[in-house]
Amino acid sequence: MDTILLKRLYVLEDCGLRILMSPPQAPRANAICERLIGTLRREVLDHVLILNEAHLRVVLTEYAAHYNVGHPHPPKIQSSKASPVSIR
Repeated sequence: MDTILLKRLYVLEDCGLRILMSPPQAPRANAICERLIGTLRREVLDHVLILNEAHLRVVLTEYAAHYNVGHPHPPKIQSSKASPVSIR
């Protein structure tokens, strides 16, 4: 890992963020995570002014409930491995 990137990760950890590395055996994990982040940004965060961490948790929990109930255009074939989105 690049030393500059490593220093930036330590700064994020000092701010109280937890760093999760993509598993090397699952190269698609990063793409799935980036897609979820993009979806959250477009569908939620671009429309709501977040006041604090507690408010963010409430908004994300409500969105997860909405997302897991159904979509206006569900995929034709649902994967049996698909799991619901959860906010911790």
